[in-house]
Amino acid sequence: MSKAQQGRGGMRMKPEDRAKHSVDLLNEKLTLTQEQKDSVYQFSLAEAKEQQALFQAGNNGGDRKANFEKMRSIREKTQQKIKGILTDEQQKAYDELVKEQRNRMQGQGRGRGRQG
Repeated sequence: MSKAQQGRGGMRMKPEDRAKHSVDLLNEKLTLTQEQKDSVYQFSLAEAKEQQALFQAGNNGGDRKANFEKMRSIREKTQQKIKGILTDEQQKAYDELVKEQRNRMQGQGRGRGRQG
């Protein structure tokens, strides 16, 4: 759910806040059990910490393109972990949520960098 998190302050949010936001969002859409909430929080916290480190490295003269590719890979791994703890019904709803977020982010990226 990191894309949703980026839309709400993204990398400026503390990893713990990003993880909590992920739990809240998924619980609202999927009605998670407490065990699922705990797992999603741990997965999302690890993702947020890894991505924050890469983001900071990119802003300090690192290879931003490579770092964003690494962030994408981290996000995909987290999504797979989350899917692994969901029921079949929750997985379907989760897939829809991820698809909606991907479409929304692709729409936001259009037209950037193409001016004059």
